[in-house]
Amino acid sequence: MAEESYVHYSQQSYWDNRYSQGTNQTDWYFAYNQAIKELLDTFDTKDIKILHVGCGNSLFSEYLAKAGYLNVTNIDYSPVVIEQMKKKYSDSLPNAKWLVMDGLSLKFPDASFHVVCEKGTLDAVLCGEDFEVNARKFNREMSRVLKHGGQFISMTFERPHRRLPFLDDYSYGWKVLYMKVKGELAPVDEGEESSIYQNEKSLVETERVKENDKNEEKAQETKDVSDMKIVEKQEISDKLKDEEEEDNDDDCYIYVMLKQ
Repeated sequence: MAEESYVHYSQQSYWDNRYSQGTNQTDWYFAYNQAIKELLDTFDTKDIKILHVGCGNSLFSEYLAKAGYLNVTNIDYSPVVIEQMKKKYSDSLPNAKWLVMDGLSLKFPDASFHVVCEKGTLDAVLCGEDFEVNARKFNREMSRVLKHGGQFISMTFERPHRRLPFLDDYSYGWKVLYMKVKGELAPVDEGEESSIYQNEKSLVETERVKENDKNEEKAQETKDVSDMKIVEKQEISDKLKDEEEEDNDDDCYIYVMLKQ
């Protein structure tokens, strides 16, 4: 059950009221950074379709545009903030789309986007009632609208031992990677040191082990438990609990789901 003190983060009325009060633009956890840049660079083209889920009044789409990504669709279930963003960016981001839409029930056809990204939206879903059911709905929708070979990029403060159980499910048709980043609200400059390949502590690939039904007991065990395969890089821990102990309060994570 979600903690009562955080339930409001899952409620549309809370966000409508918050945005109606004219709050400053907010980028949760960290801004567009070198890690995100490198993930997007793997497509070798700027002409990709990007969906930003739960955009709020984030500067993220502005950063994407400055980086050359102009085919960006932003959605949020708060009509208040979508109207605000339409007005703010009508001139500076004429190609950006701003739509009122719920992440649990997307109105796009299957395989519509090369990249789907969210920052704190899944966190908000997990604050609400029926969070397990809704998190599954959310992830299924993210997977459904992703093209094969696409990336679902999920940005959060949540540690792997708490977040991976909601993401690592073979039924979504993706493989899961994650990387640790520092929480910071200023975008990095072009040419800064690579945060993925040089500065990050760990890169973890999770793979659900599929057994051949040797016996019913083994098949049931495999169904309920995901094996964790650690891909070592530099001096990383081979246990998630060790990484948890080393986490700092300003540590954030980028989870990358690669659609198969």
